[in-house]
Amino acid sequence: MRKVKKADSTENTIRWDRFTDKRVWGVLLGIERPWRVSNVELEIDNRGPGWHFSDGPMPLMSIVHVRVSHSLGGKVRCPRCGASCVLHDYHERSWRHLDTMQFATLITAEVPRVKCKEHGIHPLPVPWAEESAGFTEDSV
Repeated sequence: MRKVKKADSTENTIRWDRFTDKRVWGVLLGIERPWRVSNVELEIDNRGPGWHFSDGPMPLMSIVHVRVSHSLGGKVRCPRCGASCVLHDYHERSWRHLDTMQFATLITAEVPRVKCKEHGIHPLPVPWAEESAGFTEDSV
């Protein structure tokens, strides 16, 4: 397994720095403030345990990992009632997105959770998926 993070790898003629550009992935995925793409990593020719995407004519052996962060600014609101709340913690989640060519695409985010006096602890909604879904809305 080869990991390619930046264009400092000279073994290929492909401009990996453009493929992993955070701004490009932000536009492609429709990520907007207060969310932002904080990191993009490629796993080329991934044959490790746990990821076997071979449901089509060409097996997916490479993965694009897109990490998304949330910039909490100002007050945090309860996703149920809109009341002003305190930030409780963050919970890491991952979602399977549509494939990017032969690359499986995974989005991972530290999702903020708020503590509402009336509704308890709930995650803030993410714009790319339903609350309990393991896939992005575009994947369905």
